[in-house]
Amino acid sequence: MFRDRVIVICISGLSGTGGMDGIRDKLHEVFVPHGVNPDNIFRRSWNKENESDPSAEPWVDDLNREINRRTELPTYLAIIGHSYGGWAACRLSKVTNRVPDFVALIDPVFGPDNIFNQNQDYPRGNLIRNWYQTNSPVFVDPCTGIKIPCTREVGLHCGYSNVPGAHENIEEAKKRNWWGNHERTSCPGGRKHEPTSHIDIDSDQWIWRQISNQIYYDIIELKQKYVIKSVRDDKYLSIKNDKIYLEKTTQIKRSHVFTLEHLGYNDYVIKASNEKYVSAEDDPNFAIYLSSSIGVPQIFNFQPFGRNVYAIKASNTEYLTIKKDQLHQFPNLTNLSYFEFIPLK
Repeated sequence: MFRDRVIVICISGLSGTGGMDGIRDKLHEVFVPHGVNPDNIFRRSWNKENESDPSAEPWVDDLNREINRRTELPTYLAIIGHSYGGWAACRLSKVTNRVPDFVALIDPVFGPDNIFNQNQDYPRGNLIRNWYQTNSPVFVDPCTGIKIPCTREVGLHCGYSNVPGAHENIEEAKKRNWWGNHERTSCPGGRKHEPTSHIDIDSDQWIWRQISNQIYYDIIELKQKYVIKSVRDDKYLSIKNDKIYLEKTTQIKRSHVFTLEHLGYNDYVIKASNEKYVSAEDDPNFAIYLSSSIGVPQIFNFQPFGRNVYAIKASNTEYLTIKKDQLHQFPNLTNLSYFEFIPLK
């Protein structure tokens, strides 16, 4: 419905893509079947022209341009960044047209001295999570345990463990698979856990899973607010006294706002601004009312007929249809049965 303008940018760090191509591909696998444009889930370097130069700064204009090239008005925006890509994610979050819905930082490093600049680096977003490790900058041999330690609490190649502005800072000391089970390696004397390191923490599939789950909740199970317009009459649905009417207006009011709650596939319940649900219960006048309860009469199947345009079929197989500027139910589709759903920011 609004998923064609969902944007997820995965920002890789210093000297290569690391696991960011992998998380991009996994997000394609999860979300493209749900209608997200695959081109809108993409990877970009933290600094395309100087990605191997630790003294450079994030090329924020390039990253923001890549978002705007796809859409200047995202309906959902997630920014994911590892290492210097996490640094870039923080700075990018401050300048995007839409306040990011989700910022995911993976062991972020803020420049060669790893010093967080409160003015430039403080991230902006509705939800900001930071996954970090304190084991080593590079791969750790699980059998010997030999590692190059992080010489400072937050060193050059060990990410920032407590990012200001983050809602959660989550330590991931051991590698885990998609299901959350610890990865193990066969060693003399038995199998041992594989420690995370800065260089490969962005390939940790458990972190991928947590990021994917959050985006899934946000865009698939999202309770998105809309105004609903009759395609033929160019009027908006509005509630009054537990009924739904058409109203010609240029000013959107609270009575025009509806929330969709996704139940699965193309099934939704529709909640009005008074916290009651659109209901296709049996009525001799075939009127549509608002109900305080949720049950079978409150479940509707959305059938697409164009960009953001739907016919809405009730569980009793009747279609929501306009009659004398009021919402009714009717057994057949007519030109008064099509509605445009306009998402609110």
